[in-house]
This record gives sequence, C-alpha cells and structure tokens, in this order.
Amino acid sequence: MATRTWNGATAAYATDADWSPVGIPVAGDTADINSGVVTAAGSLLDGVFLQVVSSATATATLQLTNSSFGSSELILVSASAVDAVLGIAGNVVNAGNLNLTSFGSGTTTVLMPGDVSDAVLTNRSTITIDSGAQFLVRSSNHTTGLVNDGVVTILNSLGVTHPVYFQAGVTGTGTVSVRSNTFTEFAQNVGSGQTIQFSQGAATVQIDAANQFLGTFAGFTAADTIRLAGVHYDSVSYVTTGASSGSLVLSLTGVPLESIAFSGDYALNSFALNTSAQTGVTTVSATGAAPQRAVFTDTATNTHGADGGTYYTGPVANLQWQYIWNSADAVAIGAQVDNTFLHGGSGDDALSVHGGTNVLDGGGGSNFLVGGTGAQGGADTFFVDGRGGVVTWSSIVNFHHGDSATIFGFNQGTSTLPLTANDGAAGYTGATIHSELNGAGTGVNGSVTFAGISAADAQDVSQGGKFTYSYGVTGGASYVNIAYTG
Repeated sequence: MATRTWNGATAAYATDADWSPVGIPVAGDTADINSGVVTAAGSLLDGVFLQVVSSATATATLQLTNSSFGSSELILVSASAVDAVLGIAGNVVNAGNLNLTSFGSGTTTVLMPGDVSDAVLTNRSTITIDSGAQFLVRSSNHTTGLVNDGVVTILNSLGVTHPVYFQAGVTGTGTVSVRSNTFTEFAQNVGSGQTIQFSQGAATVQIDAANQFLGTFAGFTAADTIRLAGVHYDSVSYVTTGASSGSLVLSLTGVPLESIAFSGDYALNSFALNTSAQTGVTTVSATGAAPQRAVFTDTATNTHGADGGTYYTGPVANLQWQYIWNSADAVAIGAQVDNTFLHGGSGDDALSVHGGTNVLDGGGGSNFLVGGTGAQGGADTFFVDGRGGVVTWSSIVNFHHGDSATIFGFNQGTSTLPLTANDGAAGYTGATIHSELNGAGTGVNGSVTFAGISAADAQDVSQGGKFTYSYGVTGGASYVNIAYTG
C-alpha cells in the first residue's frame, strides 16, 4: 500500500499526475493533501486514509460534491499555522470516521459556500472535532447543513479552549457529545432528534437561537454551563414530562417563551440562572443539588428535610410525582412541584400541595389538607380515613369547583351525615360534617371541615347546594364521595 502526496495543484482528485508517486490513491493507500485544492465527487475515496493537513504556509482544501466515504475510512482534516478546509457541496455522507482538529493558529473548517443552499453533510457514524475546529457555513440558509444520525464528539485534547462553531443547522437523530473544557456554539436550529450530551463536566454550550433549539440536554452537572443568547424572561419553572425528562421553561409576563428539554432527574432547584445586562446572555448552571419536590417536618422529632419523591405511575391522570410518609410520627409535608400525590402516615398530619392536579391522602388520624387554589385550572382529590377506630377530625382547605373528597368508613344507611354551619379551627372554619360512622347514637367519631364553605353551599345540588354526594364500596371499604360540582 502506498502513501501518495498531492502536489499543491487545484485539480480533480482523479488526476493521476498530481499525485506523487503518480497514480490515483486506491483502497489501502494513504493520501496526503498539504496544499492546494482537491475536488472529488462520487465514491472515489473508498478505503483510502485521507489526510488534509495544512502546512506552515499553505492552505489545504478538499472539496467534496455528492460524495460518500465508508466504514473503513478515516479522513483527517487538520490545521497548523494556516487553515485546512473540507468543502461540502450537494449531499456528502460520512459512514466512516471524520476527524477535524486544529493544533496551531490555523482553523479547521467544514465549509458550505454561501451560494450552495442545498449542501448537506450526513453523519451516519462518527465525527470528532478537537481543539477548536469549526463546522461553519457562509450562508444563513443552511438550516439543515448537518444531518447527524451518528455521534459528533467535541474534544479539547490540547487543553486550549477554542469555540467549536456550528453555523449550520443540525438535524437528524444523533448525539453531540461535549467533553470537558470545551465551548460549543449552535448559531441556528437544532432539531428535536438531537441529544446534547455533557460527558465529562466543565463544558459550555451556547444557543444563539433558543426559539429554534428543539434538542435535549443530557448529563448536565454542576460543572457545566448552558448560555442562551438574547433570551428575556421574568420567571422560570421546570415542567416534568416523564420519569427522567422535563423542560426548563422561561416566561415573560406569564407567557412561556423558551422551553429547554432535559433528560435526567431534575427539578427547579437543580438550576441556577443569571442574565447579563451587558451581553443579554442568560447563563444556566447546574446547582448539583438533589431535586426537591417535597419538604417535610417530623413534628415528633422536629426533624426537617427535603426529598425528590418518586415518579407516579398509578391510575390517576395528570399526576407526575408522589411522596409517601412511612412513619407513625405526625408530619407536615409541602409539595414543591405541581401534580403530586401526597400520602401521610397514621399520625395527625398536615399536607399542602403546590398547584395543578393533586391527590392528598391524609392516611389515619386527624389531618389538615391544603389543596391548590385552582388558579391554573387544576383539581384536587382528598382522602379522609375514618376506619382507624379513633375519633378523627380533618380539615380541607381550598376546596373548589372540580375538587372531590372521599371519606372512607362511611356506610350509607348506617353512618350519619349532619352538617354544622360553621365549625373547625380558628381561621379555617366552614361547613362541617360530624358523622357517627357506626350509626346514630354511637357517638361522633369522624368529622370533616370544609374551610370557607357555607352550609348552604355544602348541601347536595338537588337541594340547591354545590356538592354532589355519592356512595359506594371499593376494595371492601365503604365510602361517601363529596364532589364540588355546583
């Protein structure tokens, strides 16, 4: 197998006389291009180890048009003191290994001429970009300049951080892996099939067109940074979309403007945001803090804590997270995210939700259950258990249209259902059911106060009220369900 060197001419790759020794490189050969411009089309490069390495004084350029190179091939484009260029026209497919590196003051560039709007590089295997090489176009029309169906890895093996600049749009269903001490900038659109994978920490990614970024970030840790150019916002939230996925949503005056998707276990407290008044760039950093979706106080031991909870997989629609208290100690639990299932223990508990759709199950004992206000259209479900054999009195706060409350241990035809107009703890009084669950004359042993609800509204809708009462048995447990429907 031969090593053939280009003589520096501007000519076609298939020109025998411009190679030394004379002859077109064939499979197994090494082809060195250190200067000049080499143009190639079709599959002439099959099986050739091609090195485009600029010299100290001359630019080396390989111009590919409607070309492809296969799995056995390696193309190395590398710059020293001057530039090395890989030009793309038409459709060029990489099914092998394309390495772009800069080890001097020159720049290694994948170039799509501004007058060629249909130039596309499709990566079906691996592209490695090291130490400041660029994926660059000279036209803003290249919204699909790179179709990445493989892996693009951004490295900094020389320890010198130069920006890796994607001026072309990136689409396809692949991964861009950013390693430590790298700076990667996406100037145009990034498609929904792209995963930007932070692989080793201490990497920075800048998004210049956040409204065109549809990719997903993964592996984001405390040493990493995301920069969002030109994004103006006054509030931020994190919306869970799956067990290990969600979106950081930036809003202005209540209107969501940008939504940045993440893969992994994150919550709002996982991120820190800062906007520079001078540059208009919003910096997103990972705090490294474990997600906090519920905070609690064990009132028996005066212990405080926070927990990420677990992803909800039960039958209730719209719930996303759950936190279940497994101690007999009385507890106060506060959800920090929307759409949560909170479950107390056997003690006298206080549960409070954040917003959205929620389920509050006080468990046994007397419980103080604070639902959402419904300002965002959410509805809550409350569970009260009177089967423990002890006298209980629970309070429900923010009970509104769409909510429902179920009292277990209530037997239709046996248990009583009297309404007291205004009872309960100071500041949280309202219509109260004082039920003798075991029948009239057995003594009141199950009470529920609907804070802020009048006795008139607590009547059944058939009697002019706003509640609908229904009865049933589930899993051997009898109940009355009270729905706010009026």
